[in-house]
Amino acid sequence: MPMLAKIQESERNATLSRFSHIKMWKRAEERAPHKPLLILLEFSRFFRGEPRLVTFKELCPTLSLLLLRYGPPRKSVHPEYPFFRLQNDGVWEVQSDQPLIARQSNTDPLKSELLKKNAMGGFPSDVWEALQRNEGLAQQIVSSVLELNFPDTMHADIRSDLGFDICTPTPERDPEFRQRVLDAYGHECAVCGYNARICGTEFGLEAAHIQWHMRGGTSHPSNGIALCTLHHKALDYGAIGITEENRVLISSQMHGTTGQWFDEFKFQSLRSANRRDWQPSIASIRWHAKEVFRGPAKD
Repeated sequence: MPMLAKIQESERNATLSRFSHIKMWKRAEERAPHKPLLILLEFSRFFRGEPRLVTFKELCPTLSLLLLRYGPPRKSVHPEYPFFRLQNDGVWEVQSDQPLIARQSNTDPLKSELLKKNAMGGFPSDVWEALQRNEGLAQQIVSSVLELNFPDTMHADIRSDLGFDICTPTPERDPEFRQRVLDAYGHECAVCGYNARICGTEFGLEAAHIQWHMRGGTSHPSNGIALCTLHHKALDYGAIGITEENRVLISSQMHGTTGQWFDEFKFQSLRSANRRDWQPSIASIRWHAKEVFRGPAKD
């Protein structure tokens, strides 16, 4: 291999390694997609050819919206956390007009401090230059960040929101999971009973993980449920939930023309799996209720 190619390969691998070792806040299986969403937002700026550094004031509204849409249901969002803390992972830097004063209870500054001191952030210059020199590297990192942090049902929407269209490879999953889950529910959506076929082939029916695979969810059928494409996406977005008695919950935060697709199934019992030990597990239901479902439920 020519020397230049060796140097490029080494730079590429080093950059990939830096992004693959991002430290995520962890408490049991709680979700904390703050850093991944900031990284994806910065890559959208990279693809548009924008400057390397951007002010927190400019980034804050978009990052806040992403956290509301794709983060766990919380009373408030904190875009200031990833903006400052991502520095510790070696893929981000922050500059400001004056030294940033840390809050009393932590080592990072308040949101108001970032705004007041005109804080700017972005990928370090060596990372930015490596992305420019290595064709396809940015796309590879984006695909990895999406796959490691968000279910497949969200990928296209996140790419659309951020203005880039990068195909992510189909993730490797337990090949038997889909078949076992669909068999357990008689190849019908457990919410609405959808079971359309054409030429003997079913379409629009999926095996959904209740507790997301990338957040510790297993591939045992008790963590799965057969859903049509619409209700699968609704489950992952927290528009619908499941009670411990296996009844359907509809989020009060969902608006629009929802009657025939959602409201008519409110508090309806889910179709039962054909094996008792394959019914949705209480642990999976509780995880989804805490980390995904956008309560409160409609009365």
